[in-house]
Amino acid sequence: PRWPGSARPAVRARAGGCIDPQVAWLIERGTKTLALRIARQSENARRVAEFLSGREEIEEVHYCGLPGHRDHALAERLLVHCGGLFSATVRGGDDAALAVMRRTTLLAEAASLGGVESLVSRPCDMSHSYLSAEERIETGIAPGLLRFALGIEDAEDLIADLDRALTNAG
Repeated sequence: PRWPGSARPAVRARAGGCIDPQVAWLIERGTKTLALRIARQSENARRVAEFLSGREEIEEVHYCGLPGHRDHALAERLLVHCGGLFSATVRGGDDAALAVMRRTTLLAEAASLGGVESLVSRPCDMSHSYLSAEERIETGIAPGLLRFALGIEDAEDLIADLDRALTNAG
């Protein structure tokens, strides 16, 4: 059959008509705890974002779960949870952000999201490394920006880890 305007036959030819049974089982197993994980990740993000927003080493925190965020009212109206992703700008630019990131022990240095482990990355090195410094600034990626994808660890442990990293980074 023809699939007008669709790439379905090409995708099916490359990827196959059905997923691997092991992958299907992992997806089924993961969806059973998805609501719990999202709630925990969101709570962790809120608590860590609140902590970071009170630190002098941090210029700005971007998280719609914080009352000061420009989209906070909209997020409260539309979302059950604000999610586990947010970013923060470390005073002192990219080198200062690198020092903070490298001093964390619980937050792994990696670019991913949605896992059970907490991650931190510098967009200037990872997701947006192909852009010049000027292009990053134009797209809203300030020097010193760190991206956080929080997992389900204990929030107090994450806060203590970041407290140590910020205190010892200078």
